[in-house]
Amino acid sequence: MTVVLYSMLLILAFFFTFVFVTAISWQMIDLLRHRLHARTSFWEKCSQLTQLAISILPFY
Repeated sequence: MTVVLYSMLLILAFFFTFVFVTAISWQMIDLLRHRLHARTSFWEKCSQLTQLAISILPFY
C-alpha cells in the first residue's frame, strides 16, 4: 500500500514539475517575443498545460 502511495506521489511530483518548467519556459519566450508584455499570464499557461497533460494522461 505504501509503495502505491509513494509511486502516486512521485508521478504527481513529475507531473507538476513538467507543468511548471514548461510554463516558465513558455512565459520567458512570450516575454521576449512581446517585449516584456506577455499575452497570457503564467497561471493561464499552467492551467492550459495541466488540461493538456490530463487529456493525454489516459493514453499512457
